[in-house]
Amino acid sequence: MKQGRFGAALMAAVTVFQAGSASAACLTEAQFSAAVRFVAPDLIQAGAGKCAALLPANSYLARNGASLAARYRPGAATAWPDVQTALKGQPDLKMFAAMDETTVRGMLLPMLNEGLTKQKFKAEDCAIADAIAANLDPLPPQNMVALITTFVRLNKGKPAKTPDGKPRPPIICPPVQ
Repeated sequence: MKQGRFGAALMAAVTVFQAGSASAACLTEAQFSAAVRFVAPDLIQAGAGKCAALLPANSYLARNGASLAARYRPGAATAWPDVQTALKGQPDLKMFAAMDETTVRGMLLPMLNEGLTKQKFKAEDCAIADAIAANLDPLPPQNMVALITTFVRLNKGKPAKTPDGKPRPPIICPPVQ
């Protein structure tokens, strides 16, 4: 099954923690989960903004996108120490680990918005994102993070290629046996 546009956006957001080079290190499940917790509120906010013109005014994201993003903010803040650790393990991103959370977040949201802007969203894509957000709403944020981590593990955690076409290492490190 093809990855949806929001799935692709999430993967792009999380792989911000993996440099675009083939030398990027994989993330542990805990680091990946922390990265998802960290980007979730900004991704929800950016996605709701991207879909605002494509969804009816009574859609879930139009009515509840801001409050859903707000529910994920506390988890994003507590994820920061683990995100810093993950960044330190990424050869091309160590400089971000030395920055404070506010600075990194200030850089992340524009990157997410730019990434979503480059996507050719259709009303159908936003309707699907709206349904996903509405169905995730009753779940505690930690369950949403666990679901995303599980889906990435099922996909072997491998995005296709780096921007220059080279194979990328798995996003989530294989289990140690």
